[in-house]
Amino acid sequence: MEYVNEDQLLSAFRYFDVRDGGFITSTIFINVLKSNNVKVNESKLKKDFISLGYNNDNKIDFLKFKNLFYNNNFN
Repeated sequence: MEYVNEDQLLSAFRYFDVRDGGFITSTIFINVLKSNNVKVNESKLKKDFISLGYNNDNKIDFLKFKNLFYNNNFN
């Protein structure tokens, strides 16, 4: 599998940041994946979002997005 660099991750983050607010919610993340016909384990992704959130606000910024990406072995 090809290595993903930070610029590619930032582009992916911006793709999911549909409101251009600098963060992604689990709901938006899941909906974007589903709209691209990607099968997701919703409960696992929601748990991942909660574990990455610093204040359980169900939002992740780019740094948290990178952690989600690398912790789930997407790279």
